[in-house]
Amino acid sequence: MQLHTSPNASAADESRAMEIVSGRQESVERKLVAIRIADYDPAAKAPVLFGDPAGDVLMADGDLILAAGEVGAGKSITAADAALAAAFGQPLLGFPCPKQRKVILVLADGDGEMPSRRRIFRLGAGRELTPEQIDTCGRFVLFVPSAFSLDDPADFRELKRELADFDPDFVGIESIASLMGPKRDPYNQADAADFMGRRLRPLQVRPDDTRRTMLVGAHLIKMRSGKAGKRLKDRVATSFYTLGSVDAAIGLDAVEDERFVVRMVKRTRWGCAFAPFLVIVRGQKDEPLSLFNAGIVGDDAKERRRPAIETAVKIIEKAQETAPDLTRAAAVKLCVAAQVTRSTAYRACDNMGIA
Repeated sequence: MQLHTSPNASAADESRAMEIVSGRQESVERKLVAIRIADYDPAAKAPVLFGDPAGDVLMADGDLILAAGEVGAGKSITAADAALAAAFGQPLLGFPCPKQRKVILVLADGDGEMPSRRRIFRLGAGRELTPEQIDTCGRFVLFVPSAFSLDDPADFRELKRELADFDPDFVGIESIASLMGPKRDPYNQADAADFMGRRLRPLQVRPDDTRRTMLVGAHLIKMRSGKAGKRLKDRVATSFYTLGSVDAAIGLDAVEDERFVVRMVKRTRWGCAFAPFLVIVRGQKDEPLSLFNAGIVGDDAKERRRPAIETAVKIIEKAQETAPDLTRAAAVKLCVAAQVTRSTAYRACDNMGIA
């Protein structure tokens, strides 16, 4: 509300006028409400969409999540698989889903209706779901609009109506590049901030004032020279403010055909995180399609393996007390019998110089 006072008004008059205006506004809306820190329950666990509250979490409930990857890296298939997993309470990439959710998936990236339907059909088959189960479950809705933009008032209103009618727990939408109107510059901070605040955040609001989870696709630009140019957070193909405006971000880093690494770019607002891992896309041509978590990669993998390797070393050292000339094959056999993986046993043997 704009305050109009006489040019000759005194400072006291302006102050009293401001108090009146402030009082009127406070009766309508009060945003500054003090919260009690003592109301925090340290035993309460973070709300999880995919993951373990006591361990690694891929996605948290209520977050606006950015999924960034190069063209063809796996953004669309990951978003589609996440939607199916959430609707049927099934794990995604090895991360458990605590319960079934109502889902709306909007694939506005230009792939078209038939390719999108085929992808869902094959992903469903990979999860042992029939098309009839997907269509009649009452928890999964797929839209594949053409020339759809959240900056178009009619498109924005239509999506808000669908969200109000269905009230989904989870919304997947592809992608920021296609959702922005032609007048926006995705690399402009003001445009990016306005789009996130006016076009995406309102879609999270639910009738009970809680927030629904949203997964939004974004592109990664190619790596540039220099250390900074290789970091995923510097390769999100919009203004840096886009990354700052979301609650969490994951990066899909293409390795080769049908393989990509999922990395944490920005941890959830609850502080949850996960170690980077390799994903293998399984299924050729018309075969059932699935995403397989092939394990942790990089330095994180070494750290995760260390306790298991230490266990294997202790098993081998104990055996060497009575068999100093223990062979590599015998050492591996002992470790496997003690529920240590064969690859870990080999690494322990390498560390101990057992050829």
